[in-house]
Amino acid sequence: MLTGHVDSRPYLSNIAHNSKEADQLPAVPVLSIIHFTFHAGVNISEPSQLASILWQKYLKFVSTIPGFQQLYWAPVDTASLDQQVIILIQWDSGHGWKMFQSSLGFTMVLGYIQNISNRCIQLTLPANLFNFDSVLEIVSFQFSDTLSTA
Repeated sequence: MLTGHVDSRPYLSNIAHNSKEADQLPAVPVLSIIHFTFHAGVNISEPSQLASILWQKYLKFVSTIPGFQQLYWAPVDTASLDQQVIILIQWDSGHGWKMFQSSLGFTMVLGYIQNISNRCIQLTLPANLFNFDSVLEIVSFQFSDTLSTA
């Protein structure tokens, strides 16, 4: 059961995947950026844990969704004792992203997850991004609804 903050309904071009306007999603590449914080004691790197088996099945399942192009994931370097991972999923278009959002997606591992951040952006990752010993930094922020744009 999710006990923390859940930010699990992303929008693409101000259109939710399950809205009536979803057929108007852009036909450009989309990058899903998903951040999981697992419950204490869950270690998806430990093959003897059921969470690890489900994690591998989750990754395989996502790759079968139409529009899927590439998936990268890595643990988050943090002082927290709870394991965290960032998942980057490249979709060929808004339609592929919608298919993922409408699918079983990460429901296989929901019971092991404490917090989720599920975002997306119209972006194509460079093909050689992970051919090097790279560090990818992702910064997330949200403006207050009361913030003036003037």
